[in-house]
Amino acid sequence: MKNLKKIMTARLLAAILLLAVCMAGCAAPAESNSGVPSETDAPAESDGSGAPADAPQALTLPVLDEIDADVTAGTAGSSLLAVQAAVKLLDWGVNTGLDTDEIGTAASVWLSAKNEGRTECLQKLELVDDAYQKLLTDEARELLDDAGCAEVEITWGSEPVEPVEAIMRSAGLRDADSGDDAAWDVAGFEKSLLENYGVTPHHYEDLGDGVYQVYVEIDGKLVPFVTVDSATGDYHG
Repeated sequence: MKNLKKIMTARLLAAILLLAVCMAGCAAPAESNSGVPSETDAPAESDGSGAPADAPQALTLPVLDEIDADVTAGTAGSSLLAVQAAVKLLDWGVNTGLDTDEIGTAASVWLSAKNEGRTECLQKLELVDDAYQKLLTDEARELLDDAGCAEVEITWGSEPVEPVEAIMRSAGLRDADSGDDAAWDVAGFEKSLLENYGVTPHHYEDLGDGVYQVYVEIDGKLVPFVTVDSATGDYHG
């Protein structure tokens, strides 16, 4: 009888010990997890400049990148490609909700960033502008058919589309008094530098807040020449 009691007691202790081990094993993962920060607890990453990664970004115009990629200047078929690009530009202009002042400034910034490729970009925009203006006339249907855009419906009228006009003003393709003066006219600015100082920009450095440092080449050296405010077009040395 004593042996039976000992056996029962030993089995009971073994069962209690096994249960305790099982409970400890189940609790271990939860305890180790508590020391690892979750994605929501992790601090916001920085973009390297000290600003949070989700800080507001400057306005960009992907439609200009498409024009740069799709249109060629001075080659066979360039006018047809320009018509196709003008259709996309018109569709974007009719449907965008962006402010025209912001569009003009963004277009100016886009052009200034092209540096050595800026002249070619201006030529492409001039081709697209020519096609765009024709698409506002009675020639539109015939022009679309010839450019392989027979399926495109003419949903725009004959009046200039202001978002498109803002881009063309920034490219120097409109008279200064034909629109607002808030957008930076890059072509006009560079013409002014050439006429007044005999220099042309080599490249632009973004200083933030829409202000750019203009570098020119003098005696074989790149030197900072003036800063320009892209919101107003004002510049000073």
